[in-house]
Amino acid sequence: LSLSVCLLVSFSLAALVDQLYVLFSQDAGFSKSLFEQQMGVMRGQVLNLKKALREGMKPVELVQMTPVKLVLHKVKTESALAKAHRKYSQIISNRIPLFKWC
Repeated sequence: LSLSVCLLVSFSLAALVDQLYVLFSQDAGFSKSLFEQQMGVMRGQVLNLKKALREGMKPVELVQMTPVKLVLHKVKTESALAKAHRKYSQIISNRIPLFKWC
């Protein structure tokens, strides 16, 4: 495996999102719903990046991939076990990527 693939395998996206939440929630204008939307976009970008690395895509092919947003399913009470197995819905964007012209 290449170093970049190994880094993504060991990378904990949930831990990063939790840390970003703690950091950004300190802002007076923090919006939880906007934060969740932004994290959904980031999760989708990571998903596309992992696929591109796995398939050996060129950078131009990566930026031409269809944008995806991963939205977390809402659960009223989450145990530690449930947090480890969160479920996401994949939303395919109908927007044209910014770098589609590459």
